Amino acid sequence: WGVMISDARTYFRSYPVMLLAPGLGITLFSLGINLTGDALCELLSVKKRSENHREI
Repeated sequence: WGVMISDARTYFRSYPVMLLAPGLGITLFSLGINLTGDALCELLSVKKRSENHREI
């Protein structure tokens, strides 16, 4: 996707839509990775809290 954006730089003024697909792809991929990481963090912290609660 980075190469697609780099190649589209020369045509940006005439065809700005060429940047839309790779830019959207990078954005959605980053968002997906972040949401997955947040969900895993939440899932693991809930398990750790339950284990700590049982010890007390």
